[in-house]
Amino acid sequence: MILKEVSADISSIETQLVRVEHYEFEGSMVTDKTEIQNLQIADGNVPLGLELPIFVVLPKYFSSASFDLPKVSVSVCLCW
Repeated sequence: MILKEVSADISSIETQLVRVEHYEFEGSMVTDKTEIQNLQIADGNVPLGLELPIFVVLPKYFSSASFDLPKVSVSVCLCW
């Protein structure tokens, strides 16, 4: 991640890792969201152009369905 432009001073930069599972239950689609981790990757006003490398290794559980249903999809989102 490279910070290119800001409209105000930055106090910190945080990322949130969220696991989202969609499945069909009794004829309707259900969404289950679980926050896995919240990380602060920068503290204070970050200078423009500074590269902040972010690497994430996910265990199999985060991308596998936790329910044994015919229609299940799982996605993992890294949110800023």
